[in-house]
Amino acid sequence: MSGLMRKLYSPRVFDVLFGIAGVLSIGALVAATGHGYPPVVASANPLAKGGILVAVLVASTLLGIASVRFDQKTADDYLFLILTKSAYLAMFTTFFTGAMWELLLADSLGGLTSQVMIGLLIASWSLAYLYTRLRGTGAGA
Repeated sequence: MSGLMRKLYSPRVFDVLFGIAGVLSIGALVAATGHGYPPVVASANPLAKGGILVAVLVASTLLGIASVRFDQKTADDYLFLILTKSAYLAMFTTFFTGAMWELLLADSLGGLTSQVMIGLLIASWSLAYLYTRLRGTGAGA
């Protein structure tokens, strides 16, 4: 690995990045929860919209696979485990939070917009990264 890539893939750089992302996303969550966005407009051509959505999903999946391969080749094993474990925890946290919100709080406090869900995902990943960084990956000998 080149010297520049080693510096970019240091845990300290990711600590700063996730710290900044966490603070910004929590601030954005607080600001975005008070705004009602217009509802999604039904598509005039649902088949085309569905087909394009599937194409975007496939392209995003391929991009995700390529970026994970790049991360795995570039980062050391410890940092890669932190990134993957924290991403897994963030996905679970976001799904669980969204489900619990809809089941318990949506009727009294309103639903969550897609902007709030994106902020929630970023905040969840930042918190999961911090937790995993402090506690370790659990993969030690």
